[in-house]
Amino acid sequence: QEMDEFYNVAWKKEATQTSEAHGGSADKAVDGWTAQNWAGRDGSCTHSRHRGSDVWKVDLGRVYQIDHIRVYGLDNHASSYMAGAMLWIDSNLCGRLKNVKKGAQQVKCAKPELMAGRHVSISAGSTFLAICEVQVMVKKADMEKVPTVMAWPGESVGGFTNVALNPTTNEKSTAKQSSTIHNGVARRANDGNRNGHWGGASVTHTNGNGIQSGRST
Repeated sequence: QEMDEFYNVAWKKEATQTSEAHGGSADKAVDGWTAQNWAGRDGSCTHSRHRGSDVWKVDLGRVYQIDHIRVYGLDNHASSYMAGAMLWIDSNLCGRLKNVKKGAQQVKCAKPELMAGRHVSISAGSTFLAICEVQVMVKKADMEKVPTVMAWPGESVGGFTNVALNPTTNEKSTAKQSSTIHNGVARRANDGNRNGHWGGASVTHTNGNGIQSGRST
């Protein structure tokens, strides 16, 4: 999809999400429509089923040198769904989204090298995901470029780097604990989701009282 000096390489590409509700299928976020009003099955926005644990992802088909990403959420009370959601390029966390009603949020990683990738994902914050459009913008001059993919060093927080963070898009967890109950698995402690409510599906839970342990490698 040609847009001024860019191509939107996410347009009509294969999109998936970990759950669906109200007819808000994953492909609606890459259908080319940026309308931000909710219209259910007849509309053009996604909707997940679970609070705080779902992931939406688009496969670009190959690695691109991405310039920036535009994300459109709903323009009603549900615009708050985007607050705290995390945007990833492959395993690189590029930013946390905000509650913006009108227009797109523009996201760029801290370094251009971190903008090279094949998969763009958005993982939920504290509630559902409802995405009206994701535009992955590549400069026309960079369309044939073969970029160097850089390993993400970790999330920068207040001058420090959180090297324990394990992307929600990564199937292999770097965290372990001595026991688990109620599906409160260890990986929830370093998934980047800061939602402290149990219903947000991002809190660990051990089985039993007394001495319990957990670690991340």
